[in-house]
Amino acid sequence: MATGNSIDRRDFELAASAAAQDNFNAVAGRLEALIDQRDRDVKSAMADYLATGVSEEYAAKEARWNRVAAEVRTIIRTLRGSLEKNDATAQDTLRRAQAAVDAIG
Repeated sequence: MATGNSIDRRDFELAASAAAQDNFNAVAGRLEALIDQRDRDVKSAMADYLATGVSEEYAAKEARWNRVAAEVRTIIRTLRGSLEKNDATAQDTLRRAQAAVDAIG
């Protein structure tokens, strides 16, 4: 159980953050690769496929899939940017804290 000031303490470990980013990037990269592969596979399969009434309906579903896939990519980009910005802010804060400590006579 935390006591005193330690209950309000905020910690930031660059190594832990880097590991979390590495994990996220690995999963996100795999997800993006799967989306790309699916797109290639569908385009290849549909290149010479035609079924009256079905092709149009499938095209609409595929358009919806593409919109959702684009949203997923946007979320991934946003999360990557946020993680990088968070680390940059933490590193800057640590530098400022070190400078403040160094300035103490």
